[in-house]
Amino acid sequence: MESCSRCTAATPGAKATAPTPTPQAPDRPAPAFATGAGIPQFSDHQAATDPVPVPVPPPGPAHRRPMQAKIAQRVIPHGLRPVALRLELVELGDLFRAYQQRNQPDLPLLADLQERKARAFTTWADITSDAGLRWEARRAEQAAVATRFQHQQRPHHW
Repeated sequence: MESCSRCTAATPGAKATAPTPTPQAPDRPAPAFATGAGIPQFSDHQAATDPVPVPVPPPGPAHRRPMQAKIAQRVIPHGLRPVALRLELVELGDLFRAYQQRNQPDLPLLADLQERKARAFTTWADITSDAGLRWEARRAEQAAVATRFQHQQRPHHW
């Protein structure tokens, strides 16, 4: 962004450039402002002099965009309808991230999450006609079946 020295001084992280000299006719004296004070210099009109140092206030807190809700590396669109589907996808994303933080696996819980993900992704694919979502829904169904099978094969399962 380019701005004048006053705006630059009020903008955190902005850098000032030298003012643009005003060309004068040889028979007229230069006005007081022609020395460069008060005339903005933009990057497409470089001045012959060094940039005028302008004090820049320290940067304030960074402006952050709201966090994007994600599941399986996919951003869940904020305007996704029905709202119940969007809320289900957001909750599932949170539950999968919480599951990854567990110390011990809970295979029945993981299989349930995979089944919910398969249903939600199938609905999302139906709404958007996204073949990739349908493929991920099938993968989630297969993961649920495989996880339940693993749980049944564990020696401590009775």
